[in-house]
Amino acid sequence: MNKTHDKKFIDGASRRSLRGLAVSILLPLLVVLSACSASAISNTPTAIVTPTISPALQRQGVPSKLVIFPDEGHWVLKPQNSKLWYHEFFGWLAEYLK
Repeated sequence: MNKTHDKKFIDGASRRSLRGLAVSILLPLLVVLSACSASAISNTPTAIVTPTISPALQRQGVPSKLVIFPDEGHWVLKPQNSKLWYHEFFGWLAEYLK
C-alpha cells in the first residue's frame, strides 16, 4: 500500500471510531451495562463502546458515567443491584435535567 492509501484508510477509520464519534456527543451520557448480558460479549459494539466512550467524553469535558453490574444479565433484577440502578438513574436525571 502507498502512503496516500494508508492515510485515507486511517482518516476513514478514525471518523468511524468511537473516539471520533465522541466529539459529536455534547450532552451528558450515562451508560449502564450488565456484564452477563449477551450484548456485553467482548466482540459486540456495546462491549467496545463502554470502556472507550466514557473516558473520551470526560477528556472533552462532557459529563459521563459508566455503571457496570458484573453479576446481572440483560435486566438488572437482583434487589441490591436494582436499588443501585434506580439510585444512579434518578440521580443522573436530577443532576442533568435541572
